[in-house]
Amino acid sequence: GIWASKLRLDQPLLIAEAIRRGALKDLTPEVMAGCIALFVWDRDQDVDMRTVGREDLSVMEDAFHRLIKSIEDIRNLKIKRGFVTPSIPSWPAMALFMWAKGMQWQDLMTCFGAGEGDLASMIMRTADHLRQVGNLGETHPELADVALRAISLILREPVFIP
Repeated sequence: GIWASKLRLDQPLLIAEAIRRGALKDLTPEVMAGCIALFVWDRDQDVDMRTVGREDLSVMEDAFHRLIKSIEDIRNLKIKRGFVTPSIPSWPAMALFMWAKGMQWQDLMTCFGAGEGDLASMIMRTADHLRQVGNLGETHPELADVALRAISLILREPVFIP
């Protein structure tokens, strides 16, 4: 638990549980970005996904289901104890996965019915969360390395201008 106390991000308990249960192990940087984005989106807003034929999302879908299953018990316990536990829609994972894979901004906007500012904010917050996971290099070196590599894939124009 000492390593988990170093996580300064949204939903630290859920992310720590996913790490502890191995749901974030052996991921590519693109899939890692998608998995971490799940914990960033905190609004109860439906977003239309128009991704058919754009990208093979099966690897991201598999990781999403594995991650949700890994945190199911702790989410249910939080709900039972009266803690606010937001829903976890899959679209943020798909959006960050596609962005990390190199999708162009206009194409991303076409695929996801969220506002431009909302998507940009989600990408920046995901990068911040990935930095926190990247700080776990002492206890989780492989995980930290993948998280840091994911940052370089998502911090690009027009969201981030070096």
